[in-house]
Amino acid sequence: MLPTTRKELANKLGNLYKSTMDSVLVPIVTNTGIIVGAYMIKTVEGKFSVTRKGKLLYTTFSKSAALIIAAMLNKKVSRSEISYILEIDKTIDRLRNDLAIFKHHHDLAASRSDTIRKGIMQARFEFTNEQYEDAKVELKKSYSKLF
Repeated sequence: MLPTTRKELANKLGNLYKSTMDSVLVPIVTNTGIIVGAYMIKTVEGKFSVTRKGKLLYTTFSKSAALIIAAMLNKKVSRSEISYILEIDKTIDRLRNDLAIFKHHHDLAASRSDTIRKGIMQARFEFTNEQYEDAKVELKKSYSKLF
């Protein structure tokens, strides 16, 4: 039956919006954050917080991990899989910091013409960069499992 008044139409559209919003996994960017289904992702002090109805559920270092976790929560994926994403996210953050330190020390050694230290930092940077890229690939794999 079709709605006959504006109020009925508004109610029907509101109910339709509420029922579909929980199942939609397309991120919607707003002024206050990113909505993924029934969950909101906000940036707080350089980290990403996944919340539902104002209650903080998870905090991540990367936006990608926050989006994956929000999608997993909407699909009711087990906590162990979410914990795995949080571990990967923590690893990626640690490796990103290590890369910045190794690059700084490499540049410092290069400016001082210290070839031994420069070579050591170059090797550390390359090894850590491989680990960093592997962790990013692992995060992307978990995202592809959702769809």
